[in-house]
Amino acid sequence: MSKFVQQWQPLVAFSIKPGFHRQMAFACLALLIVSFAGCSLTSIRPLNPLGLAIGIAVVLGAWLPVPLYWNEKGKMNLRDAALTIPWALLITAFIRFPVAIAARLSAGISLQDANLARWDRSLGVSVPGIVEWASHHWLGVLANKSYPFLDALLVISFLLAALTGKVKHAQQFLIANLVAFAIGIPLSALVPLSVHGTRTIFRRRLPRRIARQSLFLSGIPEPMCSLRMY
Repeated sequence: MSKFVQQWQPLVAFSIKPGFHRQMAFACLALLIVSFAGCSLTSIRPLNPLGLAIGIAVVLGAWLPVPLYWNEKGKMNLRDAALTIPWALLITAFIRFPVAIAARLSAGISLQDANLARWDRSLGVSVPGIVEWASHHWLGVLANKSYPFLDALLVISFLLAALTGKVKHAQQFLIANLVAFAIGIPLSALVPLSVHGTRTIFRRRLPRRIARQSLFLSGIPEPMCSLRMY
């Protein structure tokens, strides 16, 4: 038992140091508080939360020996980078709750596509012109064809950093995504857009899979959910 404790002690000591891990702990705690409060206020009933918790525990238990192994080998960069993966798993599991809450809150707000279009024009931005350019330029065509792979590319870009010891890059990736969600989720609730209105400048619609993810949690009918997400 003492040998086991000695093996885990450096890893635990590192994990409780201030910095990135403290930020992630606060972020996950904030997500949980917002999720519990928001689900209660919006009458959202998550499906099988116990199963989700068990799945997270199993995956974390299976992964944590990896950073322990790198710690024993003295490869601290690989250890530290591997420790970002559990945080990514927790954030991925928790972030869907605020997304569903935002979808429910925005259901009673009129769509803002026309207002945003007017703001674009007032700033001198011609979205139809950009769409037209992207439809014919090879860069736009390439972006249109690559957009369906965006989710996979994001996961690959993070895992490449986390599995090759690029600690700083892996940590920055998670922090940047948290900041993006912290900005985007409230805006999606306050300024709801139709799926048609949320095409990118390359004319690609937001995947309906994102809308269906909130159905997993909120029970919102799919037509309303798909119109009110982002």
